[in-house]
Amino acid sequence: MELVAYFQPTKDQFKYKIDHFERLAEITPYPEVLFKLSILRALDGQAKKSQEALVLAIANYPDFVDAYVANYARYNFAEIEPLKKIAKRAAEEYAAHGGNTEAGRIAAVMTVAAPVTRKALF
Repeated sequence: MELVAYFQPTKDQFKYKIDHFERLAEITPYPEVLFKLSILRALDGQAKKSQEALVLAIANYPDFVDAYVANYARYNFAEIEPLKKIAKRAAEEYAAHGGNTEAGRIAAVMTVAAPVTRKALF
C-alpha cells in the first residue's frame, strides 16, 4: 500500500504498475488507488473499466471529487479526457449542493449512479 503514493500512473513500468493497482483495488479500494487505477486502465485502452474505477471512487468517496479533478489536471493523456469530464461534473454538483454536506455528497454520487426505477409487480 505504501507504494501507491510513489507510483505515478504513467506508461513507464506500465505492466508492473497496472498489475499492482489491480491487486490493491481488490483488497483496499481507497480513493488514490481507484484514481490511479482509472488512469492506468485508460492508458491500457480499457475505457469502460477506467470509468468503472472512477465511478466506484466517486460513489464511495464523494468528498474527494475536488481532489480527483485537481489530480486529473496534472496529466495530459488524451485517454483520460472522459474521466476528467466525469470528475468535473461530480465536483460541480458537489459544490452546487454544498461541499462537505450530505446534500453535496448525494449530488456527487447521483452523477455516477444509475437511477433506480420501480415497476408495479402486478
